[in-house]
Amino acid sequence: MEIGDLVTVRLEETGTTRFLLPGIIFDKFVGEKRMMYDVYTKGSIVTVTDSDLGPIDMSLRMGK
Repeated sequence: MEIGDLVTVRLEETGTTRFLLPGIIFDKFVGEKRMMYDVYTKGSIVTVTDSDLGPIDMSLRMGK
């Protein structure tokens, strides 16, 4: 994933409920052991790992 990519961001996971939101990668950096991404979504920037990101077309397939 690169800066400027449109992505699906997994936020606020509770039990079996996952909120997948569209976002755009604003910055990326190496954390302690993993790649971290600053993503603009829901009107703010959130920092997530690669486990919380997916391609934007992933959410489009789920709707079919």
